[in-house]
Amino acid sequence: MINNNKKNIKLFLLLIISILIITWYFIFNYERDYGFFTSSLEIIVNIVFYNVIVYLLSKHIKISNIFHIVMFILFQVYLWFLYLITVYISIGFAVFAGYQHQFRGSFHIPLYSVNIIPFRSIIHTFISPPSLATYVQVFGNIVLFAPLCFFLLYFHALSVKKTLLLVACSSISIEVIQLVQNFFLSTYIYGVNRSSDIDDVILNTCGSLIGILVYKFASLVKFRWFN
Repeated sequence: MINNNKKNIKLFLLLIISILIITWYFIFNYERDYGFFTSSLEIIVNIVFYNVIVYLLSKHIKISNIFHIVMFILFQVYLWFLYLITVYISIGFAVFAGYQHQFRGSFHIPLYSVNIIPFRSIIHTFISPPSLATYVQVFGNIVLFAPLCFFLLYFHALSVKKTLLLVACSSISIEVIQLVQNFFLSTYIYGVNRSSDIDDVILNTCGSLIGILVYKFASLVKFRWFN
């Protein structure tokens, strides 16, 4: 009975957060040019896709107190922003571009947006003239998955090894999704806006160590504080 209540709390929180996300997105990101139906379809598709991802990441999480509920909510907020930054599916944009005849030619993989040579982008960043944007991208990729590691370890959802493996697989999946998005945007007259880079996977995976270290430090502080 207790386990069922915990599952109900988790599902209830997922539902409430999804409703809040939909409301927030409609208020601040509704595109009048796309039309109500297209914008609504885009939001529904992304919310469904997002919730599938969240459910898969959260199914081993156990909620036992109020503080866990707060941390779980923060975890969902982080996942939503991670989803927006990395794999958000812009259906409205594609439909609008089609109506405006902004697509030309045939679909293809834009090779200039793909890098499969390890460390090439990282080296290029640091030997090129200083640029705030490139440094933000590099260090942003380092810290991007650190919270994911922290939350999964905090909730004891996975072991350290499995968490690192999950981050690596998630990062690879994101790069593949971005490659697919670039394929469908390859006929867009203004070009693609994503890149698929093996260095992103390397930085994301290495950066996850930050999340592990923060979790270890927090656990040590908690142990000393309460013992």
